[in-house]
Amino acid sequence: MDRTTLTANLKPLERRGLVKVSIDDADKRTRRLKLTPAGRAILVSAAPIWKQTHAIVETLLPRANCEELRVDLRVLSQSTRRAGPAAFRYPVRSVPMVCFGSSTWIRQD
Repeated sequence: MDRTTLTANLKPLERRGLVKVSIDDADKRTRRLKLTPAGRAILVSAAPIWKQTHAIVETLLPRANCEELRVDLRVLSQSTRRAGPAAFRYPVRSVPMVCFGSSTWIRQD
């Protein structure tokens, strides 16, 4: 995830008091992220729902090898990052895809 996207996604979490962003003591250009107690509570309450949802999705794809799919999506994501946007013939947009236990960004026409 690029810096601009990360910042845009962190700002609302920080405003809600779920994440604390601080400047690194050793390198002032680096930011340290820490989950607050409120953020941890939301994460704990969301985890069972997340796991249940992914279990349902896996049952909807009975022939899929979920671990292989995760690995393939990671390779694809890394390849597109290295190749850059010029590797795509048509305009693409990035869309979030949560795949069976791992968050992955894929490019989609």
